[in-house]
Amino acid sequence: MFHKYHAVACLALAAATLPNLAHAQDAGVQQKTLGQDGQPTLIEFSPAGKLTARATESEQVIRRQLLLGANDQLRPARVETDQLGFSHQKFNQYYKGVKVEHATYTAHARGGQIESLSGDFEKVGELSVAPSLSADAALGRALAAVGAKKYMWQDAREEAGLKTLTQDADASYKPTGELVLVRDTRQNAVNGPLVLAWKFNIYAQLPVSRAYVYVDARTGDVVLRDAIIKHATTATTAAATATFATAYSGTRSLATSTTTGGYYLRETTRGSGIETYNCKKGNSYTAATDFTDADNNWTAAEYNNANYDNVAGDAHFGAQATYDYWKAVHARNSYDNAGAKIKSYVH
Repeated sequence: MFHKYHAVACLALAAATLPNLAHAQDAGVQQKTLGQDGQPTLIEFSPAGKLTARATESEQVIRRQLLLGANDQLRPARVETDQLGFSHQKFNQYYKGVKVEHATYTAHARGGQIESLSGDFEKVGELSVAPSLSADAALGRALAAVGAKKYMWQDAREEAGLKTLTQDADASYKPTGELVLVRDTRQNAVNGPLVLAWKFNIYAQLPVSRAYVYVDARTGDVVLRDAIIKHATTATTAAATATFATAYSGTRSLATSTTTGGYYLRETTRGSGIETYNCKKGNSYTAATDFTDADNNWTAAEYNNANYDNVAGDAHFGAQATYDYWKAVHARNSYDNAGAKIKSYVH
């Protein structure tokens, strides 16, 4: 009898203590929003909570709120500031040193105090990060799944163009494998199991496609294909590299695309694309047409004409160079940081 009453008393004490523990854990939190998987996607601090959530301790604050374990790591991705005076420090999630795909968390601070946290976090549990499949073997599985007739790295001209564009003698379209943790979307896109996978950026030329392909590092199954080129204008459009004798920037290598009868100043390798159009000295954007070239060698003899069409090369080159600068130096994906298409109009 004593043991029965003792057990009941312990349960009652525990029930009374749990709300206090939850309150202690969430002290200073005004509101917490949970995602479909039950993990917090937004944590807002109360005025009192902001006083103890310092921007200089963003990683520690996130770790406390998400109850991260010894195997969970946060690695700084970038810091952005906006016109409202907020700084946004983003972290990528890693597990046992392996990146967790699509898992980032951001601390939003103003005046040195964190006001809120937001992002997507994966509760990994216990998972081995030792692959059974080599990167080369996994690439073979990925290529079999894509099934293209020709890939960009098999085109010597495109490989040379990439080296010129990036100013990197080692640059290549040939994919290299990266070990990551990703959800197996074949079962459930939101709550599918996390698996160790090899990630490849595969750029096909015929037919044109580009996607991140994830291959299970144990079974060899393709568990996710995430398209980078979301849409193609026509079935015959493919990425290409042009040589353009511009008006003010010298002769430049530019990213273009194929079209019926030749090439035009459109490309899809940066964000949602960069496109340059000819307004024909008019004031209507909708009436603008494409600049086209038969062989993708845009010479001065052809374009240094009475209409000064060679300035189209300057516009296209300038847009690509601007995108590359903000991407490389500030980690921004186009002007809205969401891959917005960049259009230029000349004449």
